[in-house]
Amino acid sequence: MMMLRNRQQGFSLIELMISMSISLLLIAMILSVFINSANNHTMRNSLASLQENSRFAAHFFSRDFRSLGFWGCLEGGESNVNVLSSDAAIADTVSKQLKDAQDNGFLGSLAATDGASDKIEILTLLEQSYPLGIDLASVTSPINVAGTSLAAGDEFLIGDCHRADLIKVSAKNGDNFEHKDTHNSSNDLSHAYNRDALIYPIVKISYQLATGDNGNSALFRKVNNEAGNGTELISDVENMQILYGLADVDGNILGYTPASAIAASDLGNVISVRISLLLSSAQEVLSTSTAYNYNGVNDVMPADKKMRKVYTATYTLRNRIKG
Repeated sequence: MMMLRNRQQGFSLIELMISMSISLLLIAMILSVFINSANNHTMRNSLASLQENSRFAAHFFSRDFRSLGFWGCLEGGESNVNVLSSDAAIADTVSKQLKDAQDNGFLGSLAATDGASDKIEILTLLEQSYPLGIDLASVTSPINVAGTSLAAGDEFLIGDCHRADLIKVSAKNGDNFEHKDTHNSSNDLSHAYNRDALIYPIVKISYQLATGDNGNSALFRKVNNEAGNGTELISDVENMQILYGLADVDGNILGYTPASAIAASDLGNVISVRISLLLSSAQEVLSTSTAYNYNGVNDVMPADKKMRKVYTATYTLRNRIKG
């Protein structure tokens, strides 16, 4: 009897090597597509973050510069402002700087500092006003106003479109704000205001660069006596350069110049501010280092592979424009 052998057929070594090579090639192609997709996603996110940061900064710049020179309904009557606040222990008290600004038409104070990265500071009124709660019985009566975050030591303007007083709060009792001569030159206001008067809080706002939470340079906004550098607005801001638009006697722009080229007495003639920020991604997202242009210097080659974007915008100080 003839016996049939069961013959098993397998892959040869050559076939195995070919199939493994094809599999590795497919895996490499898939990984390449995945890595490219991930890199593109990271770059898109970085670009979106830079754009969002520039919009966020523009929101604050626009709002704050819009209020510079705002004095409520006292337009044309700034000379009737009676400055009572006089805290001699504080050299840079808001009212003292505003008193100096009064020499330039009381159109709000602007201080500028040039450096490797510039700094700007403004003193102005909040555009939000609060009504006087009750008529004042006398010029020494506390000022009643509800719904504010004002506290002892803060300064505000109270006025009725004919006159105004700039005071420093000596004490707060509920909604009543006192103005004793411990913080002011006198207990007496210039007028016993009625409920048609409005209260405008005064703010000092500064913008500067400092080390942020992630260890990189960041843009900070400080309001009044906030601790440290204030609030971190946007991270990864490598530089901030500011130019100021000076106007002639007719209100026409003469040109844009850095603060160092402007005399202190001419800061009252600044009617626009041009800010340029150099933004960067938090991490290296580019395949190679990429040159950029900033502040008149072209083809700056960084040592890293971060993405960079230059944001430049000009803000008109509308309350300083001559009608």
